[in-house]
Amino acid sequence: MSPFDPTDPRSLARRAEVYALAFHEAGEALADQVRIVEQLRGRAAGLVATAAVTMSIFGGPVAGRGAAGVALYVATAAFVGVCFCVLGLLWPRHLVAATDVGELIAEYAEPHQLPLALVHRELAVHRAAGLVQNRDVIDRMMGLSRVAVVLLSAEIVAWVVNYALTL
Repeated sequence: MSPFDPTDPRSLARRAEVYALAFHEAGEALADQVRIVEQLRGRAAGLVATAAVTMSIFGGPVAGRGAAGVALYVATAAFVGVCFCVLGLLWPRHLVAATDVGELIAEYAEPHQLPLALVHRELAVHRAAGLVQNRDVIDRMMGLSRVAVVLLSAEIVAWVVNYALTL
């Protein structure tokens, strides 16, 4: 392909479909990222609920007997850790999800209107940058989710061990 010249209508016309496709695909990818964050937050609610139910099922009988072993402290610390991880997952975060329509008009339609192919190109590049920014946020959230699952597992094991030792 010849070098890109944004002022050449033929150059833009040859690339118009690719720019439109890139713009569309980047928008779909941003929507997928928003769905991933929503799913992670939904799972966070399940994690904290499971940790709380585990704490109440195993903690009540152990506390009633006054049997406080190391496993009890490990289980309690793991429960607190799950709660902090869930707090981190539910904390509001800024995600790039859509283009600001006012910015779009101001940048690409006023004071001079750019060709649609060039607008698609610029917005695809903008969305691609948003994908990278969002990926960092999602990676951190997935890390928190993994830590929460490990802590929940540790809590359950600690409660079972504590319960077995106090029988």
